[in-house]
Amino acid sequence: MGSGDFWHSIAVRGPRDLEFLGSRLDWLRLRLAELEAEKTRFLAQMSHELKTPLTAIREGAELLREGVVGSLSPEQREVAGILRGSAVYARSCCVCHRAGSADATGFAPDLAGAGDLVAAKL
Repeated sequence: MGSGDFWHSIAVRGPRDLEFLGSRLDWLRLRLAELEAEKTRFLAQMSHELKTPLTAIREGAELLREGVVGSLSPEQREVAGILRGSAVYARSCCVCHRAGSADATGFAPDLAGAGDLVAAKL
């Protein structure tokens, strides 16, 4: 169970108290498997829910940078680029999680510093 393998049942043979302990460990294994499945469903749903607004932010920032709604100053253009890059990065985190490449906690990578990363690439 310590390695996250909740699919093999636990059977302990021996005195009654050890068999009881084994049955409680098996109950715990089943409960942990349920919680793991719930966590996976929750994160998949959150990933799905975040993708649409992140796409809208990215597309809106692209429209701003392309001057569709009027000219931008260089500073405004840079901010729109950072916004677009951060939205792309955040959306990729959602996609990475769904593909199973989340970190050890089960969550997609942290978004802290995404703006700095994007700004450095501009």
